[in-house]
Amino acid sequence: MREVIYYATMSLDGYLADAQGSTAWMHGAANEDYGFAEFYRGVSGLLLGRKTYEQMLDTGDFFPYADKSVSVFSSNTNLKRAAENVEIISDTAPEVFVARLKLQDADAGPLWLGGGAQLASTLLAAGLVDELQLFVQPILLGAGLPLARGPELRKQGLELQECMKKPGGFVKLRYRTVKSWRSDI
Repeated sequence: MREVIYYATMSLDGYLADAQGSTAWMHGAANEDYGFAEFYRGVSGLLLGRKTYEQMLDTGDFFPYADKSVSVFSSNTNLKRAAENVEIISDTAPEVFVARLKLQDADAGPLWLGGGAQLASTLLAAGLVDELQLFVQPILLGAGLPLARGPELRKQGLELQECMKKPGGFVKLRYRTVKSWRSDI
């Protein structure tokens, strides 16, 4: 079965974007990719929410993920497709679509849940996220879009797999989700 990896950068206080929805505060050390190139080579596709996808489109004419399958979840069926590999998913619940994807082509690499706190929360609540790889940037935003949110999100146990200091004061955290949560974790 294919895995879903939630791979994201967040502020120290747990936000993916600031109160205005901007990620302009994100930056890294010069000439440092923090292992992204290796991670990206290993994934077979991307899962994106509409807002994250639209932010990517707003950055210019170049779509950086034209070599992978990209599933964008949106009720807007007229959303612009940045490349032929982009599929707009509007006719089914994200958790149903992703559950089917996980069962298809077991030899394919994992799926990268690349953005959208709402999408991430839905997939976490459905038990479809297998791993979280989080890069914590040393900045406090005070408000913004949290890593996960919503009434459907339930208590989720996580098992720490890796904690690594990175250049620029970043910390990489890698967690596996625990399928049956226990209070003694």
